[in-house]
Amino acid sequence: MKSITLFGFACAFALTIPATSLAQGPLPNQVPGYMKLGYVVPRAASLKSATDAQGFSITYGYPFAKSTSLEGYWSYLGGSQNLQTSTMMVVHRFTSKETPLYLGLGIGGAYLRFDDDFFVPEETFSIAGKVMIGLQIDQSFIVEAEYMSAGRVAGLPTEQWSFSLGYRF
Repeated sequence: MKSITLFGFACAFALTIPATSLAQGPLPNQVPGYMKLGYVVPRAASLKSATDAQGFSITYGYPFAKSTSLEGYWSYLGGSQNLQTSTMMVVHRFTSKETPLYLGLGIGGAYLRFDDDFFVPEETFSIAGKVMIGLQIDQSFIVEAEYMSAGRVAGLPTEQWSFSLGYRF
């Protein structure tokens, strides 16, 4: 429980860092944050059979430089056994003025928790990474598909696909 609390405090602190301390002045055409809701599918058959074959995710991002943001991500794959993934990543999106499509990369830390049939938790911290492709629909809405890997917990690989709809505010 202590490790969960420390990780939560670290994530909350990282999300409250003011943008002005990381970038000089306001960024043109940059909005203060975004939120994404997603549908999650585990990649590995062993994780699909241990949990439900689908789940959901919530992401909050805070831009601090052009095309770069700090992103907090949480996903849940449930059933009689469940996997919860919490990450804090620096994400960079490669954008172009010619097209609304973009590619992205992210790297950071992850907290993984797997509860078995008897609700005995197994927890671990690891390095996480992700790749993404997205579509900027207009100034406010985005659609993304991402592949994330955060190591193993309880002997299971944690790679997952997430398909998200996001709103910039």
